[in-house]
Amino acid sequence: MSFSGRPDAPTRAELAALNAVAGLYHSQRLQLSSELEKNLLTPAELKYAHWIAEGKSAQDTADICGVSEVAVRKRLGEVYEKTGENGRIRAIVKLVGLGVVRPDWFRPNDQ
Repeated sequence: MSFSGRPDAPTRAELAALNAVAGLYHSQRLQLSSELEKNLLTPAELKYAHWIAEGKSAQDTADICGVSEVAVRKRLGEVYEKTGENGRIRAIVKLVGLGVVRPDWFRPNDQ
């Protein structure tokens, strides 16, 4: 973000405060995603959510993980419930946004 050339541009002190707030935000977000990863989802739920985020179907995920499609669907239902979302896309978007699931195709702008 750039404020240069604007008549209402923030002062150096205001920019320093904005940077401090941004740093705190990112620190808290990383801490939250780490806590969610450890406490919210089981290892199986994380693994299945990763494959779904990669675009795999429940059957593909079952084949990859060596389990039944029913097992994958059951765990994904638990993921939806734990994330407070009612579907695959919304749950995965939330998990990716929090940094809990990092699909190979996702590259944040700052990396």
